[in-house]
Amino acid sequence: LMSVPLNPQDIPPFQVQPLIPGVPIDGSTRDATPPRITCAQALGSEIYVGCSNGQLIRYALQADDPNVLESYTVLSRKTLPNEKAIDDIIILPSLSRLLVQTDRQIHFYILPSLDPVPTIKPIRNVLTFAVDHRHLQRPPVQVNESVEFSVIKKAGIAMFSMRNDRLFYQKVRLSVFFPVYLVLTC
Repeated sequence: LMSVPLNPQDIPPFQVQPLIPGVPIDGSTRDATPPRITCAQALGSEIYVGCSNGQLIRYALQADDPNVLESYTVLSRKTLPNEKAIDDIIILPSLSRLLVQTDRQIHFYILPSLDPVPTIKPIRNVLTFAVDHRHLQRPPVQVNESVEFSVIKKAGIAMFSMRNDRLFYQKVRLSVFFPVYLVLTC
């Protein structure tokens, strides 16, 4: 215990450590500019990374040797249909699903395989979306519980509920007499 600093100011608030080396380029690219990481989310020992070229990459922690720094290895990758930059990734641990926002659409994928959910089509004309915070908790509060999320579009707000491979929808009408002002942050 003598080696531990006694003054709390001597303890750094965080430590920066590279987790992944960057975006590995797979095959030929149409652009001369290399892809960049646009967003990322972690679940357990895995990191899901969204890229500017529309690739979704799944990394897993490899901690075999205690003398070597832990490193992440690419387990799988998926190129989204439109090859546009991935704006946001949300992990739903209770349903083993991944919501991916790209090119004003939300796509639905199965974890950990990154296969698309065949029974759910992408939600279109999306400005942004938000998932109820209790559904993002890890470990999940309740497995296979329906997950509610809101989607903000130019025309209004839509409420969705997802359970297993089904998506339920309810449109929220905005009154002309009582305008709603939304503040969107990037």
